[in-house]
Amino acid sequence: MKKRPTDVHAGNYYGVRHGGGPLEPAPPGRPDHVVCRRVADYDISLPAGAATTICNRCAAPIAFNPKGPHQDVPKICMQCARIKPLPMT
Repeated sequence: MKKRPTDVHAGNYYGVRHGGGPLEPAPPGRPDHVVCRRVADYDISLPAGAATTICNRCAAPIAFNPKGPHQDVPKICMQCARIKPLPMT
C-alpha cells in the first residue's frame, strides 16, 4: 500500500530522506530552502504583511513572510518542492 503524503503546515520543518521519498517531519535548523505559496494560488489577495519575490527554481511569483526566520535562504514554490497546495479556506 502506498504511504499517504505528509500534511505540510506552515512554520514547521520537513525533509526528504536520501534517495527520495515523501516529506517527513525534521528537527528545526537551518533549511536548504524556504517553501512558499505561489501568488497565483491565492483566491483573492495575499495575506496582510506578505511580501513577494520569485521562486529560486522556476521564477514563478511567490509570497512569503518578511518577518519570518531564514530570510537569507533561497525561497522556492510549493510546486518545485513537490507539495500539492491545498485550497485556501
